[in-house]
Amino acid sequence: MPFLYNLLCSKIEGPRGTSSLDCHADLVEERSDEDDDANSAEELANFDGLVLMKSRGPAMWRTYRVQNMAQTVCAMVAFGRNRRHNGLQLGNTLMFLSGGVTERVSSYLNYIGLCSSRWMAHAALKALGKEADQKLKVRFNLNESPLLAPFLFHMPPASLLQELDPAELSVKALNNALHQASKMTICPSMFTPTLESSEHWEATLKSQITRAILRYLAKPLDGRVNLQKNPLAVHPIAPEYPNVTMLKLMIASDNSAQGVGDVFTGVIQQSGLTPEDNHDTLDNVLPIPGAAHTLWNISQAIFLAHWGNEKCSHDTGAWRTLHALGVTAKKPITKKDFNLMLCHIEKVHEANLLYCVLLVSNRGHISLAQELLAVSSETIVEWVDCTYKRFCSGQAMLADLAESSITHKNLLLRIWDFGTILEAQRAMKDSDYGRLMYMWEKWAIMTQGLRKMPHYSKHPPKLIIQLKYALPDSIAKVVLNTLLISPTGKQGHFMATDQYLEVQNYWLKYFFNHSGIGTNIDRLMDVFSSNISVLQYLLELLKLESGDEVVHQSHKNKISLDLLNNFCRMAESECIGRAPPVGLAPEATTDCYLTGIHKLQQEFTKNGLTALVSRQWRKLIKRTRSACNSITIRS
Repeated sequence: MPFLYNLLCSKIEGPRGTSSLDCHADLVEERSDEDDDANSAEELANFDGLVLMKSRGPAMWRTYRVQNMAQTVCAMVAFGRNRRHNGLQLGNTLMFLSGGVTERVSSYLNYIGLCSSRWMAHAALKALGKEADQKLKVRFNLNESPLLAPFLFHMPPASLLQELDPAELSVKALNNALHQASKMTICPSMFTPTLESSEHWEATLKSQITRAILRYLAKPLDGRVNLQKNPLAVHPIAPEYPNVTMLKLMIASDNSAQGVGDVFTGVIQQSGLTPEDNHDTLDNVLPIPGAAHTLWNISQAIFLAHWGNEKCSHDTGAWRTLHALGVTAKKPITKKDFNLMLCHIEKVHEANLLYCVLLVSNRGHISLAQELLAVSSETIVEWVDCTYKRFCSGQAMLADLAESSITHKNLLLRIWDFGTILEAQRAMKDSDYGRLMYMWEKWAIMTQGLRKMPHYSKHPPKLIIQLKYALPDSIAKVVLNTLLISPTGKQGHFMATDQYLEVQNYWLKYFFNHSGIGTNIDRLMDVFSSNISVLQYLLELLKLESGDEVVHQSHKNKISLDLLNNFCRMAESECIGRAPPVGLAPEATTDCYLTGIHKLQQEFTKNGLTALVSRQWRKLIKRTRSACNSITIRS
């Protein structure tokens, strides 16, 4: 085989005297037309923070291609002589299965010796599924986890275990804490901002203004003043590669007590525990709302509250800003695509902040140029401070213009509310649960004033009371440190744990719908669901074997210069940020934060706020949505 391999490499490479220019010309001819677009959306496929793009080095790409072709031919020859030499073929048939190759094409590739049979692929996946079942049972072995009971999805980082008190991690400690919480007097002051959270909120808004300036308007000439594009960290999580264990797909009723029982029964069966090992009650289960679902649903309610009225010509709600930015949406994108909704919110927020900066710097009538302005760092800080004082502070809410102009008041409320959404999203990406909790404390009040929020007007307040006042410190640390996860183990690529599960759910549907084997629910449950991470890696490996490179890249939601100038012209004509023209005034947007405070005060005066802490935790489990992460506490 070494002789055949070297012979094939020499033959494919051609004469050694071939110039690099000729090699590059051959490379251009050999590549397909679609490979020329190196930054196409089809090519930049995102795999949980991994971006695959074509190799930039032609010589390196050609060398790898020659070696890969020679290895494939040698493997085909070895497989044709002895079917037991099927390492490459078995890997190929698994990659083809994950890539959606039909059984008819797979049988032909097996005939020419390029892959194994489809039956062999399913047999391999079944073997991997059995191995995953054994690993899951070993993980759920109570004798192997002296401090923490096994988690359903991923274990907390090892560095956190040294900070926990074993006495606070028992079922008895949990039940005692919840029993004491049921007797607690809930006051509105538990949700009011503290000095630290107020300072953090001011720093957050100023960092968002600074980011908009540096991205679209100006660049500093010097570094005398440090420009903060991100607020200071509160409680960051160190990035570590997660220890993830996927359970098999379960069949259960949706949003019902029977469905919850089916889920826990499935967990007991897959973990290898007996009914004696597991509790027959729900005393050892603590439901926690998922961070991503909380962000999505509250953002949706805020976005709808600030959407505005398209029939009013002087309405400058979120729809008018999106229309000026080239987004023709007759109604807000909410349920269909949460990520697109968050992108729209970020665009509206940054465009509003940028125009506020232009008003402060007396440049609202001047079009933005392609080249950023070169100003001193002191000037940028002055613009940030003046913009915050004029449009983002509490004094701006009490100014005469805000009291007399509904349009201006709506703008201030939109900046304030959308700022909480962006800060929560960026805090999750930066793995800072302290910043995220600051926003949840604001949402606990805002959800009381938002419409059609029956669940999230109760869950965030309950969660805050549990984490800050009710639960033991060790359990609270475990909950906070498992809200976010970094699939790549790198900083800046964190996401909510429930969002990662939604991504895996998408891949499960993708593989099953593109495998060309029909709808067999047993195969979906026993083969695909437990091997979802393996199939996902194989699909990524298929691109890597084609000569692609792995690049860690975060999505950038940047607005083009022409669209920003179009928005500025609209804002200038509608006198946004100034006294509006005479005409039909738009509908006033509800100040959900102030309304929420009033509702909490009225409820506290009338009946008290004890309803925020349920005394029957079993009912709380039944009403918890499927987005919640269930954490099992060992007895």
